[in-house]
Amino acid sequence: MRIRLSVMQFIQYFIWGSWFVTIGTYLLKTLKFSGSEVGIIYASPGMAAIIMPWLLGIVADRYLALQKLLATLHFTGALLMVWASEQRDFGSFFPIMLAYSFCYQPTFALTSSLCFHHLSDGQKGYPKLRLWGTTGWIFGGVIVSFLGWELEKTPLLLSAGASMILSVYCMTLPDTPPKSTKEDRHLIFEAVKDKSLLLLMTMAFLITIPTAFYYTFTNSYMTDMGLDYPAAKMSIGQMGEIVVMIFLAFLTNKLGIKRIILIGFIIWGIRYTLFAIAGKETEWIVWIGVFMHGFAYCFAALSIQIYVNTLAVPQIRSTMQGIFSFVVNGVGTMVGSLLAGIVAQYSMNGNTIDWSVVWWFASIFSFIVAGFFFFVKKNLRMI
Repeated sequence: MRIRLSVMQFIQYFIWGSWFVTIGTYLLKTLKFSGSEVGIIYASPGMAAIIMPWLLGIVADRYLALQKLLATLHFTGALLMVWASEQRDFGSFFPIMLAYSFCYQPTFALTSSLCFHHLSDGQKGYPKLRLWGTTGWIFGGVIVSFLGWELEKTPLLLSAGASMILSVYCMTLPDTPPKSTKEDRHLIFEAVKDKSLLLLMTMAFLITIPTAFYYTFTNSYMTDMGLDYPAAKMSIGQMGEIVVMIFLAFLTNKLGIKRIILIGFIIWGIRYTLFAIAGKETEWIVWIGVFMHGFAYCFAALSIQIYVNTLAVPQIRSTMQGIFSFVVNGVGTMVGSLLAGIVAQYSMNGNTIDWSVVWWFASIFSFIVAGFFFFVKKNLRMI
């Protein structure tokens, strides 16, 4: 079972990694979109995640088997991605990508829910499955980078092909039928009133805002610096993720979730500071910042996601994962991407972006979030 779930995670994140990092460069350099328009495109997954994950989480909990819902979403997403690859202007590209996001974005929460459903100990077992998702992300970015597709539409077609494969593969997964009933509605309301959950969701939202700067503009930043194979080199961060995921359960047991999350927030600020001070002559500073991505992501977002699953009873776990996706991949990503586009537009110097302004903004924002959590973490109930 673990092997089958690992394959699902690999393809799920290969789909994302093959286009998400490089699309900003393609839009800026090839299609000549503005910084604000790129920010809006990157905000489309967040817009979709505001509605779809929790809504489809309810569908998965009460009406439709998870594997069938996933197959339908990936099949539809593949068709939309092919359509998007043919567009050349913002007015036609954006609505198609928004529709695609409505299909793809919920699959993060749904695949996580499916994994948790078939794991006896999600806190220890899920990170080991999730690292295969990171491996898929790496493979997608490396393929695009080394084949020189970063300025082309080809990554969109690669993603579409992978989506079609995963659609078929999902139908071979074990049946994961709905568990919830109408009588279980009160469980959702009881869960969302938990003060620790509300605090963690708030912190996840806040740190997702500067996180969006990384996904939106790092590839363009590295391209402007004249660095070769930027998408492939960005996968160094995902390699760091794999290392951290292997030891995440051990580190959480030793340090506690409060310290783990605080360290993750601080690392976000440090890595953006490194980006702000780096230059062509100090390229090694960029690689340190990229490698730290794994620590920042796993210590913050992944730890909170595992907490959400631990808190939720089995009948509402898909719904709770959907709410988490709503907060992080939805509102947080949308606000962060739009803000990143505004900051990039503001920092334009002629036809170029002053990247130091962008990264200093993200760095200061991250440190403020870390400072806020330092003072409120005493209110977080341990698990």
